[in-house]
Amino acid sequence: MLALSTTPVQFVQLLHELSEGNPFFVGEYLRAAVEERLLQRNELGEWQVTGSAIEACSDKLPLPDTLQDLIARRLNGLSPRARELSSYVAVCGRQCSAKVLTHLFPQHQPETLTALNQLIHRQVLEEPDVGVFCFHHNKIREVVYERLSNKQKSEMHQSIAEALEFVLGSDCDEIQ
Repeated sequence: MLALSTTPVQFVQLLHELSEGNPFFVGEYLRAAVEERLLQRNELGEWQVTGSAIEACSDKLPLPDTLQDLIARRLNGLSPRARELSSYVAVCGRQCSAKVLTHLFPQHQPETLTALNQLIHRQVLEEPDVGVFCFHHNKIREVVYERLSNKQKSEMHQSIAEALEFVLGSDCDEIQ
């Protein structure tokens, strides 16, 4: 994943042990390590483990016990608008159209675009087709959705239904 010709053996062993070989967990852990600056690019653009990988991993980045906790840690590092936007996309379901999001956040378009860019850059969301957003992995969507209260879910479902009705009118075949 890091495209390194050699990776510190202790670091690889630690990742394997903690992730139990789950590739998605490894990816989430590496993202957390980059955010904590335990993994950085050198002047040649190559990834390098900073300091002692074992010490850094145990001291600065203790791994949560579950994948959900690791994802939640990453989501907590997002801006408030990005977290709110990810919640609406999670409530939309597997994918959400830009038209719906624009209707939900019309007064905050520049801020919404910045949040969307952050979500894409941080690999929370992706844009498989122009104007269509979905989560990078369904497990991320599940964690975002589970963190919402029943009241929040209900209110967001109502807002999304109204946005879909406005955007699509009576053309139900286009619902995304």
